[in-house]
Amino acid sequence: MRKYLWNFLSIFQTEAPKDILPEFIARHVFPSFANSLTAQNGLGHTLDTMRQRILGNTGLSVGEIALGGLYTSTFGGGVAETTRMVEVAMDLGVSLIDTAPGYGDSEETLGQVFHSLGSKADKLLISTKLGGRPKPFDPRDAKALLGSVDESRRLLGRDVIDLLSIHEPDRPQLYDWWDNQETCSGPVMDVLNKLKSDGVVRAVGLGGTTVSELTHFVSSGLFDTVLTAFQYNALYREAVDELLPAAKARGMGIIVGSVFVMPSL
Repeated sequence: MRKYLWNFLSIFQTEAPKDILPEFIARHVFPSFANSLTAQNGLGHTLDTMRQRILGNTGLSVGEIALGGLYTSTFGGGVAETTRMVEVAMDLGVSLIDTAPGYGDSEETLGQVFHSLGSKADKLLISTKLGGRPKPFDPRDAKALLGSVDESRRLLGRDVIDLLSIHEPDRPQLYDWWDNQETCSGPVMDVLNKLKSDGVVRAVGLGGTTVSELTHFVSSGLFDTVLTAFQYNALYREAVDELLPAAKARGMGIIVGSVFVMPSL
């Protein structure tokens, strides 16, 4: 499991103080060391217990670490290895798995794992995304976007998706989502609003890799959560000055991807 540590996500709820990352690393990478510090400081609790957080204003209660789904796929060993990863993650208190159509066969692999786990898998919350399916992908085809969500539900074996995000809303060269980027208008917003209104998804969010561009969408007030990848981690904290404060001000749930900078650490 240690080789997949860089694929974990961190849940910041609506607050992300500048000193949280050292505690995060101590708590979940070096728990024995962290517990010795706790005892010395007289805090009265151990740091190897997964803390729970409410994800912004969504009402979803999740562990402060989630499992990223890029390698819960044939990229990372297929069903057998994904089963092991999910079981260990659940034993550690992980309750949210984030996947996407763009993560190879991650949704299908996870669906098979959930089926094999039976009722145990019901404890897991699922986050997936819009983007990259069907191929060729047209990000402004509302019917195709709705079809992609139906496919996610089928593959994952879930009637309801807990969190559905727009994948890379801040990179128009990859996915040109918007009719008007300034007003965050486009068919994808109609799709998200319909799915949330119909109860097909519980919360809607953003999943991007930039700072200023993503902050613009966060500031629209149209989304429940934001997943920022590569911009807040053990090496870089560019999201601290602009993106995270904007999300916090709007009560959004904050998910930080690649806290170990993928294979860099």
